[in-house]
Amino acid sequence: MRKAYRPVMGVASDGWLILLPLAALTGTTMVSGDWVTSGLLAAVAVALLLVFLDPERRIPSVPLGIVSPVDGRISEVRECRDEVLKRPAVVIRIDVAWFGSYAVRSPSEGLVCAPPARWESRPTSWIRTDEGDSILLICRSGAMGGVPPMRFAYGSRIGQGQRCAPRRLARQFEVVVPAGVRLEVEVGQRVRSGADLLATMIRRN
Repeated sequence: MRKAYRPVMGVASDGWLILLPLAALTGTTMVSGDWVTSGLLAAVAVALLLVFLDPERRIPSVPLGIVSPVDGRISEVRECRDEVLKRPAVVIRIDVAWFGSYAVRSPSEGLVCAPPARWESRPTSWIRTDEGDSILLICRSGAMGGVPPMRFAYGSRIGQGQRCAPRRLARQFEVVVPAGVRLEVEVGQRVRSGADLLATMIRRN
């Protein structure tokens, strides 16, 4: 797997591949005097710029915190039986905002692990924290261009809130955490990638 991209001047690299040719085309139509077409192209360029924005975020200094991987709205919080790792868990589902940060960010720090074999071909990523807890990040709807939510080699370390992939056309993510966490969000709440806490792990002696 390749490492995650870096934004250029606050815009995802994916976006520049579209925005630069579009800007050139807009300029050409302006020079030719076609103001209607150039105006439409400029409006499209602005909309796409908003889609591809990838701003810096202040990561909360909460060592056991689980941060939101994307900008969006909490659509579901429920206890469940984790179908991937076969354990009691809590699922936090997030509907992705179109005009939010283009980067998917890691919910937690830890090691990127290989998911069980039958899940390797699906958009599922697994982090094991230094405390031994397992966090799953699953793209439930939309498309990520055939890449998992974390474009890091298995065994690599990743930081809390670190950029890990472009979200592309992903529309919904689930963060699956162990049962017994302290929830920090509720259904309907809006969250920002890397900046807002979803839950906090609780250490029991």
